[in-house]
Amino acid sequence: TIGSSYKNQTAQLAYLKENFAKLVHNLLLMSLAKGAKTAAKVSKATSLIEKLVEDQLKVLQKEGRVVEKKGVYSLK
Repeated sequence: TIGSSYKNQTAQLAYLKENFAKLVHNLLLMSLAKGAKTAAKVSKATSLIEKLVEDQLKVLQKEGRVVEKKGVYSLK
């Protein structure tokens, strides 16, 4: 039915979003493993949009996985 199909698609979308975020986080962490960087430099190194990088670095900071000092991010 349409209702179950919609629920299935919604669940699949949520799964894809979650895994995409994990992929982005891993890219950011790998970039920072090579040394501290600004969000702009991480963006350039990963070819990701700077706004996405900034937002996800803040998520990683809240999770305690990265630290930020004067606009420069590094692994914790």
